[in-house]
Amino acid sequence: MYPGEGGQTPPPDGDIGSTRFNAKNGFPGKAEKALVKRVVTAEGDAQVYVFENIPYGIYAVSVMQDENRNGKIDSNFFAIPKEGVGVSNNPKMKFGPPSFEDASFRLDLAEVELDISIKYL
Repeated sequence: MYPGEGGQTPPPDGDIGSTRFNAKNGFPGKAEKALVKRVVTAEGDAQVYVFENIPYGIYAVSVMQDENRNGKIDSNFFAIPKEGVGVSNNPKMKFGPPSFEDASFRLDLAEVELDISIKYL
């Protein structure tokens, strides 16, 4: 996962959360419906996650920078995130969150590398 685009540099504060889904139910923002949820302390410009022993299939990954460590994505009155967010495939975020289909990828090799940009909207 890498810093935001357009010259935006996310603060190195807080936590970085990552969730892995195998269906659209709950994607991207409902971590309680994810197959796997991980949280690490934000350090430096990039974070590396290694998921091991994952069965082949279709997945999507969602990430967030929880700057204030309150365990959720803070948003404004219009439900636009105030903290950094990103999903696999880095689709353009239009009106609302990206779909599972736009963010999904096929895991059919022993190793797959994803670069996910954290965006500040």
